[in-house]
Amino acid sequence: MDFTLNRSVKIVVALLLTLVATQAAYTVLFITEIAGPRPFLWGLQAALFAFLAAFAGAALAQTQHHHLGWSAIAFSAVLNVVQVSIGLKLFGPFGELAAQNEAMAPL
Repeated sequence: MDFTLNRSVKIVVALLLTLVATQAAYTVLFITEIAGPRPFLWGLQAALFAFLAAFAGAALAQTQHHHLGWSAIAFSAVLNVVQVSIGLKLFGPFGELAAQNEAMAPL
C-alpha cells in the first residue's frame, strides 16, 4: 500500500477521532461509575497512540509545510503512549493499596 501525504493525513484524522470517542467512552464510564472495560479502553488507546505516532511521523517526513504541527502531533502521541502505559501498569496496584490502607485512600 502506498502511503501518500494525503492518505497519512486521513489516517491521522481517523485515529484522532477514534481517540476522542474512546476518551469520551472512558469519561462516561467514570462519571456513571459503571465497572466497564476500562483496561481494554486504555489498551486500545495505547495502540491507537502508537499508530498515531507512526502516521504523524510519516506525514512529518512527507510534508513540505507545517512541520511544527506534525512534530507536535507525533511527539504528543509518543508521550501519550508512555502515559497510558504508566496508567495501565500502576493504577491497579495503587487502587489495591488504597483499598487495603485508609491512609493511602487519597492516592
